Amino acid sequence: MLIKRRLLIKSVWISWWSKWFWLTLPGFASASEGEKIAGRKALQTYIDLLLPEDEWPGALQLGAEQIIIDKALQDPSFGRLIRKGVLWLNFLAKKLNVDDFADLPQLAQLKIIALSEKGNANSLPNQFYQSVRQEVFTFYYSHPEIMRHFRYARPPQPLGFPDFTKPPQQP
Repeated sequence: MLIKRRLLIKSVWISWWSKWFWLTLPGFASASEGEKIAGRKALQTYIDLLLPEDEWPGALQLGAEQIIIDKALQDPSFGRLIRKGVLWLNFLAKKLNVDDFADLPQLAQLKIIALSEKGNANSLPNQFYQSVRQEVFTFYYSHPEIMRHFRYARPPQPLGFPDFTKPPQQP
C-alpha cells in the first residue's frame, strides 16, 4: 500500500507542478493548454528555421509545435528544458536589443541556432537544440504528408527492400 500511495502523491505533485509551471509563464495565464509555453513565437520561429516550408510543407505547418508542447506537458524535465531553452533564445535577443528571438533578423537567428548546435554537449543550448531537433525531425519525417513524397509503400523493416540490388527507379 505504501508504494501505491507514494505513486499517487508523486502523480498528484507532477500534475499540480506541470499546471503551475505553465500558468506562471508570462502572458500565458489565460491562454489555452496548447499556448501555455514560454515564448511561443520564439519556439515557432526556431522550429520553422529547423525545417522551413519549401516545395514540401514546413514542420510548423504540419503541427510540430504542438508535438513539442504536448511532450513538455507530459514530461516535466522536457518541459523545463524547453522553457529554459526558449528563455535562453529570448535572453540572447535582448542582448541584441530585440524583445524576442522571433523579431531578430533571420541571419542572427540562424547564427544562434548554429551556436546552440556546436555548443558543449552538456550545455543548455546544445541540449535544447538536440531535443527539439530530434522531436521535430521524428515528427516531420513520419508525417503522412511528408511520407507520401517518398517512394516507400511501407517501412523497410522487417521485410527489407526486395529490390535492394537494383538502382532506384523513377515512379
